[in-house]
Amino acid sequence: MLPSRTRGRYSIFILFSLLVHITFVAALLWTSPNEEEQVKKDKTVTINLKQKEEPKKQEAKKQEAKKQEAKKQEAKKQEAKKQEAKKQEAKKQEAKKQEAKKQEAKKQEAKKQEAKKQEAKKQEAEKQEAKKSEPRYNPYQSSLDLLQQQENKKSESLRAEQALPKFGSMTMLDDRELKKSVIYTKGYGNKFQKREYDGQRIKKSLSKYERQKLNQHLADQVDYIFSSFDAPKKDGKSYYGEISILLDENGLISDVTMKSPSGNTQLDEAVFKTVIRAKRLSLPADPLIRKAMVTSPLTLNYSDEDMAD
Repeated sequence: MLPSRTRGRYSIFILFSLLVHITFVAALLWTSPNEEEQVKKDKTVTINLKQKEEPKKQEAKKQEAKKQEAKKQEAKKQEAKKQEAKKQEAKKQEAKKQEAKKQEAKKQEAKKQEAKKQEAKKQEAEKQEAKKSEPRYNPYQSSLDLLQQQENKKSESLRAEQALPKFGSMTMLDDRELKKSVIYTKGYGNKFQKREYDGQRIKKSLSKYERQKLNQHLADQVDYIFSSFDAPKKDGKSYYGEISILLDENGLISDVTMKSPSGNTQLDEAVFKTVIRAKRLSLPADPLIRKAMVTSPLTLNYSDEDMAD
């Protein structure tokens, strides 16, 4: 058993210890509700702030999303506009190309039409030229005439005075001059046929240009021969005759043959006199063309169209 003094100290110590524990417990009990309430308040405030800030953020995000979407839509519209502009430009370019093609096609067509017109004019000119020269001269007339091949060679040596009495007024020509310059025959005898054959061979050796020059020169000479033609009057009937001439190397008319009388004596006489009056034809400067001209017989065609109205 402890002494009384010691027991008194233990009592004080125990009391002090109890007082401390009571104070601590009281402090715990006092501060705990406040802290919990403070914690609750803090939590409540935090929750309230989050709840207030979250809608704003969501709204901001929505607004941002709308802006981004608007930008995308605007970008799409701009891109669509650019694409449309490109398409429109492409269409314009294509339209220009098509228009250019159409214009080119029109130009080509116009050129073709112009070429056709020019060709038609040339053809018409050639026809007109052929019409002018046809009644007068045919440079490619065949030398083969089966009906005339039986003509006696002696007919080539007959002088003009032997034939003139058959043509009435032809006897009025100067017989002596005719004998000197021209041999007159009837029909297309061997001499004319041989000269025709030789002339055709020479003509075949000519170029196209040389033939054209020869034909033009012959047409000019035919015009010269008929420049003094005294045409008889028409009687309403149709006639057609052929007269052929041969030239010597100087262009003088050396032979004349009534290849095919027209059936009108006056017309035959007028043509014969016209040929005799010509006496001489001019020759081309080109040696080969000149040779072709003096070798081939010149056959002149005439008809009732050459007679006066």
